[in-house]
Amino acid sequence: MDTKGLQPGEGFRGTLCFTTSIGEYRFPFEVSTPRKEIRSTSGEVTTMAAFRDVARDNFREAYRLFTDSSFSGILKDASEKEKAIYSGMSRQPVTYQHVEEFLIGMQQKEKVMLSLKTPDAQYYDMKETIQESFVVQRNTWGHLRFEIEIVGDFLEVSRHVVTEDDFIGSCYQVDYIVRKDRLGKGNQFGEILIRSPYQELHYHITASLGSKLHGNRSLQEKRTKIALMQDYLSYSRGKTEKAVWLSKSMEKLGQMYQEGCDYPEYQVYEAYLLYVDDRVEEAKEILKKYQSRVFTREELEFAGVYLYLCHCTGLYKDRSMALRKIQNFYMQKSDSVILFWILTRLDPAVYTSSSNAVFMM
Repeated sequence: MDTKGLQPGEGFRGTLCFTTSIGEYRFPFEVSTPRKEIRSTSGEVTTMAAFRDVARDNFREAYRLFTDSSFSGILKDASEKEKAIYSGMSRQPVTYQHVEEFLIGMQQKEKVMLSLKTPDAQYYDMKETIQESFVVQRNTWGHLRFEIEIVGDFLEVSRHVVTEDDFIGSCYQVDYIVRKDRLGKGNQFGEILIRSPYQELHYHITASLGSKLHGNRSLQEKRTKIALMQDYLSYSRGKTEKAVWLSKSMEKLGQMYQEGCDYPEYQVYEAYLLYVDDRVEEAKEILKKYQSRVFTREELEFAGVYLYLCHCTGLYKDRSMALRKIQNFYMQKSDSVILFWILTRLDPAVYTSSSNAVFMM
């Protein structure tokens, strides 16, 4: 008797009929396959609620159960949508994050979200290198893995990858070092980025060898940004020679770097200046720093500029794909002048024709 195709716990009934010279006889029969139990260290797991409880107590154990070939038996009464979620999340290779997404999709838990107890720190009159920390909080249990990235040469962190095992209760302490020997003139601005699958947090750090200056410390930065834009407009209108524009702009960027304003947007603008000055390899070296950066919805303009420069310098060769991505950015932020400017250069036939240009503007 062939039981091929039967799932664990399934079976069937039938009758065998024998016709002989002394009569006809019927013999009923029943065949069933043994049901394979899904067992955790605390007992049998038969429902999603029980599986959720296992995951809350021991996520490694939940991962083992999820990757067991018999796990689908728990979903025998599930909806088609829920079965589709399992089908998608159980495709090899399965990671802990797949199990987390499965539980979220089955509405057995909420996403693990992070928050900072304090958003920033300031250090003035620094006499020596110091070690400090700040606290990251999570809202619920579950698998968690986040990466720590620093922006600013004067900062160091002890760890770059953190998991739920590193938390004490709902808190994790991020230890970092502020290096006095790497501080330049003026205020130095840095960030510690916390990146999880669902969000990106920024912890801002200001450090200085001098005393805190009262007043609007960003005023000079704003004035320099305006000056950079004015210099570009003068060059683009033919009132300033290219060499003069490049020299003045590089000098202003250098001043901003000395004041600690070496933010990504200024570094990418420096890459643009280098590209215009035919120093493509130098521009590439700056752009390569951000190849692994994950851009947020609030950084659509920065992402568009970065992708455009990567295409111009040859780091990103697929022009049509670059155009489609930047068009998508522009659809999400249709009031962006810089994204519109980029589109006029990537697809001039469309964006600079008289009717389209007027419509887009």
